[in-house]
Amino acid sequence: ELPMELHDLKVQALIAGESVQLTGCWKSGSTGQGSIGGQAG
Repeated sequence: ELPMELHDLKVQALIAGESVQLTGCWKSGSTGQGSIGGQAG
């Protein structure tokens, strides 16, 4: 269980061979928001 409320969570993973590109975003509460992005491979 997470210690905060998350909504409108969107995550996308693009997989090409041995590499992965990840992007995502979410909202928390009435004004909070966050995003994540990264690459592996």
